Amino acid sequence: MESIDQNQYRDVWEGYCAVWRPQSAVQRREQFSRVLSQQCIYRDPLTQCQGWDELSAYIEDFQRQFPGCYFVTAWFHTHHARAAVRWHMCGPDGSALSEGVSYVEFDGEGKLISMNGFFETGAP
Repeated sequence: MESIDQNQYRDVWEGYCAVWRPQSAVQRREQFSRVLSQQCIYRDPLTQCQGWDELSAYIEDFQRQFPGCYFVTAWFHTHHARAAVRWHMCGPDGSALSEGVSYVEFDGEGKLISMNGFFETGAP
């Protein structure tokens, strides 16, 4: 296993954020191959997905519900192949619509294997 520096982890995270932007399923899968383990697990207050197919379907549903929305990193802290990240969900015009925090883990190749998002769901 090669040593991976913090900038590489940040680059992988930013590549992961890019998969949430509007794009075709083919483009999304190409991006997945660069930044995600095929065994990845995604969790947030609304769902849990395992693997590329389930995550891709969830992202497609997100884009149907929130057309043109995307995520911007506010801060990123990493150590020992893990990171805590604060982010903003932005509308198509760039305005911040909400914010959240993610805790992520990287595999031995530096790809994301676990993504855990925390945000307000609007439920009491």
